[in-house]
Amino acid sequence: MQKSLGHVSTMTDLWSDHNRNSFMAVTAHFMMQDDAGQLVLKSHLIAFRYIEGSHSGANLGKCFVQIIDEMQFLHKVFATSDIK
Repeated sequence: MQKSLGHVSTMTDLWSDHNRNSFMAVTAHFMMQDDAGQLVLKSHLIAFRYIEGSHSGANLGKCFVQIIDEMQFLHKVFATSDIK
């Protein structure tokens, strides 16, 4: 994603299993140029994490920013949406 053209958009999905363990998945969507010079949309699952604590905006935001920071493309994030 460091070599992506322009910004990176992300999607998150949150859910709990039958034992009430919470998880977050984060997918990144971005444009790359292939060997022929054509633009190609890429989508990658960049994280699947166990979420500790509440589903408050502050806690989920902290987890999300930590993931993006670890991937080192916080400066490229353009938009984030949640799958409902």
